[in-house]
Amino acid sequence: MNGKMKIVLSVLLIILLVGCGKTDDIVSEENSSGGIIWNVKYSFGENIAKTITEYNILKNYKMIDDCLAEYKDNYLEVQNNNAELVQWVGEYKFDEAASGPPPMVMSYEIEIYEEEGKYFAEIEQIGQTTMAYIKAEVRGNKDEIYLLFNEYLPDNVWGPLCEEGDILIKFAKEKGKLCTYWGKIAPLLNENEELGKVYFVKEADHISEELPSWLGEYTFSEVSNNSEYPFKRLDYRIRIYQDNDRFFAEVQVDEEKPYVRVKAEVRGNKDEIRLRFIETLPEHMRGEIYDEGLILLKLKKEDGEILTDWGGIVPMVKENREFGRVYFEKVE
Repeated sequence: MNGKMKIVLSVLLIILLVGCGKTDDIVSEENSSGGIIWNVKYSFGENIAKTITEYNILKNYKMIDDCLAEYKDNYLEVQNNNAELVQWVGEYKFDEAASGPPPMVMSYEIEIYEEEGKYFAEIEQIGQTTMAYIKAEVRGNKDEIYLLFNEYLPDNVWGPLCEEGDILIKFAKEKGKLCTYWGKIAPLLNENEELGKVYFVKEADHISEELPSWLGEYTFSEVSNNSEYPFKRLDYRIRIYQDNDRFFAEVQVDEEKPYVRVKAEVRGNKDEIRLRFIETLPEHMRGEIYDEGLILLKLKKEDGEILTDWGGIVPMVKENREFGRVYFEKVE
């Protein structure tokens, strides 16, 4: 029985166990493509959602395996031109999110830089069951580059399983667009798995001169009247401020006492900002721990309104977890 068939059977086994209501631990199993079947010890509903997420991850790894061989041959034929790689220096970002259940988020940051005449990339991938920090060698020319696995960085916890020289990702400039070809680094969501599409944006969209338009306080309140949270009210406050040439946000969610109180870095432009977790602040009471760099939420201005995409912070009321809706209002 080949490795890919074992993966499929393992996933089906988990689904059957979940369907029967079994909640004992299932030992994690590493597969040859770098996919992981995780330990399972959750409630019935959480088991189903988790299993679906893991199945999608494994399916994406299969897709990557199928395409890697095809453009690995292309890589061997690519003429490397170090003099042209300087055009690729900079930061590249891509975020993906889905409201779930469960809510799923993944953020990718790639910084390409020159070091002693060679070009490297530091890759940060944080989100669903992932906290990866990787160094890669950059090979290619002005038209396309390949990021080849070099080593794991000290903060790496869990992510793609790679060997030296593995193709992590390929970027190509096609008709003026930055196109992505996934490698060992695969997307979280099915709709982002297509190769050759635009996903990453070079961080020219981080324009600090445009961020002052976001300065101020934003609020949102919700009240639950269901059996899980009877007559419970949560107030959300975001205070965006400037400190020297950087922009930050204090994010607070409270009832009588602060439930969440954290500091985030604000990145973006006049149209859209991302709030990335930096640290907890005094009086923070929430049990879970946020990973540094995790996107707490995104705010976007559209037709005079402020739309929200949730991330590490998720509303209490399920009806408020939809992405791209108006929740926050700026306090004038």
